[in-house]
Amino acid sequence: MCLRSIINRQLEEYKNESVALLFSGGMDSLSLLLSCLDVGIKPTLYSFKIENIDSDDIKASRRIASIYGLELVEVEIKQDIEKLIEDIKYIVKKYQVKKKTQIQCIQPFLYLAKEIKEGIVLSGLCADDVLGTSRKMQVNGRNNKEVFYQMRLEKHKDLKSSSYCYIKQIFDEVGKQFVAPYKDNQELVDYFLSKGLNELHKPKLKQKTYENYKDDIDKNKLYRKNSSLQVNSGLREWHEELLKTDINIKNWKSIVGIYNYIYKQIFE
Repeated sequence: MCLRSIINRQLEEYKNESVALLFSGGMDSLSLLLSCLDVGIKPTLYSFKIENIDSDDIKASRRIASIYGLELVEVEIKQDIEKLIEDIKYIVKKYQVKKKTQIQCIQPFLYLAKEIKEGIVLSGLCADDVLGTSRKMQVNGRNNKEVFYQMRLEKHKDLKSSSYCYIKQIFDEVGKQFVAPYKDNQELVDYFLSKGLNELHKPKLKQKTYENYKDDIDKNKLYRKNSSLQVNSGLREWHEELLKTDINIKNWKSIVGIYNYIYKQIFE
């Protein structure tokens, strides 16, 4: 069974529902979009953007929405330092987190959840966990298929990985059904975990995904190299603006210092 068929079969369940797709234009959300179209779903695309920043994600999302004649809702996060601090304090307190990836990954979903009207929220979240795209997985799994398998399995089992449990909670609290096939479709997860590093990522990163959607991707030149949500959206740089403010009481060089400071203020 090919991965496109596995995803299509899961999405068939939602063909009579209103569907939102959290979209970046990257390979993971693109695979879900193309499978939606396969089964007759025309999702509304939702992308977030930092005020005054037209990121690669938002540019790709606009282009793809235009190609397929889909509505794209751009959810803007204002460049307001006080609101940024408020968001971080809220995230730290509510979810009891302090890691950079957690705080930065959770923040945009607070804004997206408020704007989405559809009952089903589809996301490519956690694809990198089972595909093993991190540098650590790529290096350690290069010559050892069992190590590559175990590292990905451990990530998949961790509900906090990719902030999955927190993001799902955000949508649960506004009455939306959060669907993340790369996390919650066991057949799809098993498909990826059964593959070695070279099968998944040679000659292209996310080669298997590319192969399954090749005609659509090549026709419209949609292939993009993998990059993190924080980096590609400009979110990381926006948070780092806090290093220039009064909250940086000890002149930390990394934003992690500020996150730890906020965490200690709340919990210690």
